[in-house]
Amino acid sequence: MKGKNNQEETYFLGKAQETRYTKSHLYKKVFGIATCVIAIIGITIVLMFKPQSVSQPHVLKTIAVLPEGGQMPIFNGNGDINDFLRWVMTNIQYPKGLEDKPARVVINFTVQKDGTLGLFKVLEAPKEKAYEQTVIELLKRSPHWKPARLSDGEEVNMEFTLPVVFTPEVRKK
Repeated sequence: MKGKNNQEETYFLGKAQETRYTKSHLYKKVFGIATCVIAIIGITIVLMFKPQSVSQPHVLKTIAVLPEGGQMPIFNGNGDINDFLRWVMTNIQYPKGLEDKPARVVINFTVQKDGTLGLFKVLEAPKEKAYEQTVIELLKRSPHWKPARLSDGEEVNMEFTLPVVFTPEVRKK
């Protein structure tokens, strides 16, 4: 049936009175409902696939600047840094009472001109201070180093950053 404006009309019968809707009115309602449904689905999908925060491992960034012709410090008279790392792994002891707890200490230290280690600065450590104290005490007992040298032979201090990982599983083997 055509109404005043030559539009199709639809009638819904109710108890009290007849309600009249035009076709364009129905399209607007359907469009509105469809838009709401699509928006709800879209928001649900976005929330479902929202990236979860993932803790990234701490990466140590080191920049070594040694002028051409310079010499790195030498561990224990004739060893390189790998010999030092083996020495640390061999001599590190767990703090008493914390033998079964994993931990990580990152420490910055200086190989000084006199061949000793010093200027210790803890960059990362667990709340138990015994871990960092253990690492510092170990480094203080390090065998003597030949200090770094510039190309003209001048002895200089050189900093290193060392991560020390306490792993109970490795210790038990």
